[in-house]
Amino acid sequence: MESKIVNGTAGTLTDVVYKDTPEGREAVCAYVKVPSSHIALEGLPQSVVPIFPRSVQFTYRPSRVRSVRVSRSQLPLVPAWAFTDYKVQGASLSRVVVDLTSARGIQNAYVMLSRAPSLRKLGVFRWFSSHRIFSRLQEDLRTELSRLAHLDYETHQWFINRNISNKPSKS
Repeated sequence: MESKIVNGTAGTLTDVVYKDTPEGREAVCAYVKVPSSHIALEGLPQSVVPIFPRSVQFTYRPSRVRSVRVSRSQLPLVPAWAFTDYKVQGASLSRVVVDLTSARGIQNAYVMLSRAPSLRKLGVFRWFSSHRIFSRLQEDLRTELSRLAHLDYETHQWFINRNISNKPSKS
């Protein structure tokens, strides 16, 4: 964790090493550059980490009578072609393509759109209805904004009353 390499960390695939087997070609290792990490492994460029295949075995039962033992080995990598708005909240991305049809309100659309560093690096995947963005704020957000407005008013009143009562009297 101190190297900032955990499940779900984003990186760029730089290379995959394969070996030939009787069954075909098999991935032995993938090299991923993780810019947020400052890891330095001997023989590898800065911030590049090796990812090795994981093996899993399970039993598949296509019928009540028959079962098949399955073993599979694969690199634990997921192409990052899609993120939810919650997953990228707070992240900075170099290029962004958004699908605003999934936005449930202005908050979701804001999170999606604000991940792009500029309009030139923002793409809108498909047409979307503007009611998605101009819909009413979610109830919990409306409640919180109302609470904050009330606190703002009370703080302002307290400040005014405090300043009036602390003014020196002119004698």
